[in-house]
Order: sequence, then structure tokens, then C-alpha cells
Amino acid sequence: QRQRVALARALLNRPAFLLADELTGNLDHDTGLAIIRLIVQFKNRWGMGVIISTHNEEIARMMDLVFILKDGNLVPL
Repeated sequence: QRQRVALARALLNRPAFLLADELTGNLDHDTGLAIIRLIVQFKNRWGMGVIISTHNEEIARMMDLVFILKDGNLVPL
């Protein structure tokens, strides 16, 4: 519940940019995907910039641009 409330508060004022660190890490699979889909909808609707750090490959595949951390460097996939 806390993560959902935190996301709602973060999106309340239509931010130009959203930075999320392991946003879905403590959520069940379906809820996590629903939240990511919602973020993608807002990104597209508002032109909002989004950076999400995740270990979840399914979430990464939903993003426009993906980088991995390799030997301390960000490398585009």
C-alpha cells in the first residue's frame, strides 16, 4: 500500500520527470505490471521523462530505452 500511495503522490502534480528505484520490488507480479503500465500511459500522455531501475526483465522490455550496468558502466542494450 505504501508504494502505491507514494506513486500516487509522485504523479499527483503531473511531474515532468519520474525517477523510480525498484518501484515494483515489493509488489506481486500482476500489481507490479499494472503500475508499470500506468506509468507508461502517463509518460505517453504527458510527455513525462521516466527512469526506472529494476532487476525485472519483463519491466525492462516495456521501456523505450534500456541500459544495463556492466563492470560499473551503463551499457545500452
